[in-house]
Amino acid sequence: MVYKLFLKHVEEYIKVDDELKVSLTKLFEYRKIKSKTHLQLAGEPCNFIYFIISGCLKSYYTDKNGKDHILSFLSPGLWASDLNSFINGLHSDYSIMSIMKTEVLQISRPSFEKLLANHIIMETFFRNILQGALTTQQTKLVNILSLTSQERYENFLKLYPSVIQHVSYKDIASYLNMTPEHLSFLRKKMLNDEKNSFAST
Repeated sequence: MVYKLFLKHVEEYIKVDDELKVSLTKLFEYRKIKSKTHLQLAGEPCNFIYFIISGCLKSYYTDKNGKDHILSFLSPGLWASDLNSFINGLHSDYSIMSIMKTEVLQISRPSFEKLLANHIIMETFFRNILQGALTTQQTKLVNILSLTSQERYENFLKLYPSVIQHVSYKDIASYLNMTPEHLSFLRKKMLNDEKNSFAST
């Protein structure tokens, strides 16, 4: 079932023949991850690319003062890795950690290179994945600059409805570029607005 979901995801981008199916199921390793487990630590080489089957991961950067800055939340159907570190063998700039019990398929760098060498079409697949990731990051930056804090929070609720209860105020606030105090204020305001709207009907 796990690989069936994964293959369906791949087939959304490219045609998958029987030979490629065999390679994907052999080269991608299934892994169960406990809550609050690091898959990647800043300062260490990134040795895997992860496809998320269930659960949720977060990627974050820790500044010189020890403060964490949430870069992304990664839900099922998305990919996680520090590609610059993975491809070029450099130390990673950020960490990746599970925020709940999570299932992933992971592929090592040697297996990744073998996959691309044997199946050129996978280069097209990963190019599409990378383009999608870049578009997502650009959209996030534009939203931070153009949307109000409440609009950003409302968008977050729509994007991550199944994981919101597992994510701390601090992490959500960091991701949305606001303080935890302001996020708490927004939540109370939105609840009051909802109550007032219901009372007026």
